Amino acid sequence: MYRLVIADDEKAIRETIASFIDWKSLDIDVVAVCKNGNEAYDAILDEYPDIVLTDIRMPGMSGLEMIQRLKEVGGEIEFIILSGYGEFEYARI
Repeated sequence: MYRLVIADDEKAIRETIASFIDWKSLDIDVVAVCKNGNEAYDAILDEYPDIVLTDIRMPGMSGLEMIQRLKEVGGEIEFIILSGYGEFEYARI
């Protein structure tokens, strides 16, 4: 089973993503739902997820900053970036 962390500063979005999709049928266990980048970073270090679904901009630490810090630490995590911004170039690392 894959392990997933969801991070988004908008409560409605993170809760909808966590509950609307039947993650178990996809063989995915949601191990943390976080409200900002700092909380997500700590949860990722604690939970060792396979997948992180993150907002691009959040208070404290943005999704991009979080990804960069986690890549420095190492590990095999796949990242999915959510964004309401029209400019894809902003998301390129």
